[in-house]
Amino acid sequence: MFRLRKNHKWFTMSAIAAIVIASSVQTVSASTIIIDGVGGPVSVTSKNLSATVFATAAIVSGHYQITDSVLKTIHDDVNANVATDGKITVLALDTDHGLALFNLVDDQNILGPGGAANATLGFSTNVDKPSADWVNDAGSDLTSTQVGVNPTVSIVQGDFKWDNTAAGDAFAWANLDSGDSGGVLFSKTNLSTFSNPKPIQFVTWTGTKWMISGTEDFKSGNNASYSFTVAVPLPPAVWAGLSLMGMMGVQGIRRQRLNKASE
Repeated sequence: MFRLRKNHKWFTMSAIAAIVIASSVQTVSASTIIIDGVGGPVSVTSKNLSATVFATAAIVSGHYQITDSVLKTIHDDVNANVATDGKITVLALDTDHGLALFNLVDDQNILGPGGAANATLGFSTNVDKPSADWVNDAGSDLTSTQVGVNPTVSIVQGDFKWDNTAAGDAFAWANLDSGDSGGVLFSKTNLSTFSNPKPIQFVTWTGTKWMISGTEDFKSGNNASYSFTVAVPLPPAVWAGLSLMGMMGVQGIRRQRLNKASE
């Protein structure tokens, strides 16, 4: 493996910048949400599904409703690369209601709620703004409140109940903006649900496919939680500077390799 000399640290940093730029080009128009509290921060980058997600929806019990057909469309899209059956899947989507952070509970195999509920998951979440919350929950027992002024904190809590042989539930915060932050708490009230190791997965869109960027397990007390922050995009001038620095770093490394080969 080629190694730079110690007095060439500038090239090392420039090479790192080049890698960052190269990995960001295909998703520069997407949004990134930073997830923390899962053994180290991970990021989930959004995919644009604005043509198929949400659209006109009824408001039931104070929530916009994610229809079963929309939920199945999202699962089908993710399942092309990452299995969602028996998992809690966290992902970001660009939608017709802005940037949304989804929590998919199990898979959605059919266009309907399935049979009698045989699985339960306690759920609580908040975001630091008056935000739109979207729900798919056959039991319709999630409640939402808003507290405080400047900032106003939106809170949703309750239980998901579903038939885990055929269907699932979901929740999403929508209309998220740069700098928005919040948290999510899952509580296993049915211990046979999500009994496999690391049942919570955070998936990101690479520009060509979905991939897992991190996983989490339920801790003592059968709880699992994470916090999230919508990343603030860099101004165009900063992107240009990083890009230039990256290209200069790569050119410097190439010259170093040529000089070493000619010695």
